[in-house]
Amino acid sequence: MASLETGEPVQNQSKRLPIGWLIILTCVLLPLSFAIPRFEVDSAIVRIAFLISESGSKYVLPFDLIFLVALFVARPNLQTRQRCQQGVIVLMILIIAAGAAAKLNEHFVKPGFAVPRPDIVEMADAGILGMTVESFYALPNKEVRSEHLSEVLDSKRAAELRLPSFLHEHWIEETGFSFPSGHSLAAMTVATFFVLLAARFHSGWKRNVFCLTLPWAMLVCWSRPVLHVHSAIDVTCGGLAGAVVGSLVSVVAIRILGRIEKS
Repeated sequence: MASLETGEPVQNQSKRLPIGWLIILTCVLLPLSFAIPRFEVDSAIVRIAFLISESGSKYVLPFDLIFLVALFVARPNLQTRQRCQQGVIVLMILIIAAGAAAKLNEHFVKPGFAVPRPDIVEMADAGILGMTVESFYALPNKEVRSEHLSEVLDSKRAAELRLPSFLHEHWIEETGFSFPSGHSLAAMTVATFFVLLAARFHSGWKRNVFCLTLPWAMLVCWSRPVLHVHSAIDVTCGGLAGAVVGSLVSVVAIRILGRIEKS
């Protein structure tokens, strides 16, 4: 199959291997999160990590998807109708797959493993939480846990934490279980999906732009332990799961788009 931009084959082995190895390299580097040192919560590194983490959050990720879909359909030989059609198909496939993975993770996988978040463990061990980790997670739901944590962080006994306002709010929001990391799952799903699509339908600088999503996803994974809301094993397993989901979903998308182009 020829590239719609250059007329050169994009699907041959020499083109696909570098992309495959790039994904594998990203997955291999994910466990480097075990080597991330502990940073003071009011340090500049933590603030940067928060901004990186937010780029893969439910608040910003939809805009990431819109940009990547727009870039994907920006191929010169596509008519406006084809751009819209392919854009909607790619977006819907990814939203359905990533949404299903997120729901499965949040409502079944995380409760099944029931691993507490590192910040909750730290506060319980320091006597700041005012209850044991088991008692905290025995509270009815995330909303109740967030309400309790808000009261704790606003109390005098939490003053020693020296939490900046952004991390104060982030900890209050993140009161679910820890394993595996949802941010890591989502970021690696998106990155792997678009990199493999770009390898099939793009060449040149646009394909290289899509490849940049892999280091972005890796940084999102690494940012979570820095914020004390995940452990290294959380983000490693979440990232690897995302790479698998993104790969499988890309196969579906490529087949559907290939049939559309032939019709």
